[in-house]
Amino acid sequence: MYTFKAGKEKLSYNFSDAAALEKWEQAFTAFEAAQGGLPKDAAGSAQIRYVCGTVFDLFDAIFGGGTAKKVFGDSCDLEICVEAVGQLIEARRAADEKAGARIQAMAAKYSPKK
Repeated sequence: MYTFKAGKEKLSYNFSDAAALEKWEQAFTAFEAAQGGLPKDAAGSAQIRYVCGTVFDLFDAIFGGGTAKKVFGDSCDLEICVEAVGQLIEARRAADEKAGARIQAMAAKYSPKK
């Protein structure tokens, strides 16, 4: 389980569990696809609401319904949303790095080439 801060909330996620990682992958695939639907001719405020809506959907898809409300409150701020997605991606990278280091340490400890 990896714990990190996103927006106003401290979140935990098990990046080592195959089912949890699959959920993560599916949520990010949907998030990336939704970015292609950004209404380019809409007003700036509508574009911000659209992008933030995709971020809210991403958090709810990964962590469960209501998570976006806990993380973002009533805010629909593009900078806060972009920062939160960055924190989410960084958490995944850090968890992968930590798991890789543990695997390497275990392999070194039990390697017959000692």
